[in-house]
Amino acid sequence: MPHELPYNLRRSSRRTIGFQIDGKGLTITAPAWVPLREIESSILEKHQWILSKQAEWRAYERARAKAAPRYCDGGHIRYLGKRLTLRTNPYTDRYRRTHYMLAEDELWIAGPGVEDPLWVERKVTDWMKQQARALFAERMVPFARRLGRGPSEWALSSARTRWGSCSPEGKILLSWRLIHFPLHIIDYVVAHEIAHLKELNHGPRFWATVERLLPGHQGVRDELRRYPDGLLPT
Repeated sequence: MPHELPYNLRRSSRRTIGFQIDGKGLTITAPAWVPLREIESSILEKHQWILSKQAEWRAYERARAKAAPRYCDGGHIRYLGKRLTLRTNPYTDRYRRTHYMLAEDELWIAGPGVEDPLWVERKVTDWMKQQARALFAERMVPFARRLGRGPSEWALSSARTRWGSCSPEGKILLSWRLIHFPLHIIDYVVAHEIAHLKELNHGPRFWATVERLLPGHQGVRDELRRYPDGLLPT
């Protein structure tokens, strides 16, 4: 017999019973007129599906925790698909301003706040944004040339769930968080948004344009889809 599943019940004006699984557990949204026995019956019908989705959510949470940056000496970040260890130099008169040095698989940071994890997070994030701005601008050039046009303007965003976007006016936004990913994934997102300058949709002509800009893009697209909701590579 299926074991009990705790859940939160919400009543709404929707017409059907809905199921949602996240960090808060199982939430069921049901029309106000549906009796509790019918809701319980729906839970029994979907019991295995619910268990499967709960297992998927737990795996997602474990992966997100494993990939989460740690902003302290000996902590780590992901940069271009590599795991970088953070190293901090104590504050001295020599380091009145923030200094960075990337040495193989270590990022050294020196400055007046290295003992404060929030300061380190802010400064390391600033450094990653600087790297992202320079790298994304560079990677756009060949794709814009192949297409025969470039964006009217572009900027970094801080989006966690949308890696890039292109407006009807030709402005491209790219999440700076892409800097965590390997270069081939960055290239795919850049090519994807550049292709939108010609085809502002996801129809066959759009994907043909992406393929012309980046042959064999399908494999990279599938790889990126394994990182939903801002999940970073481990």
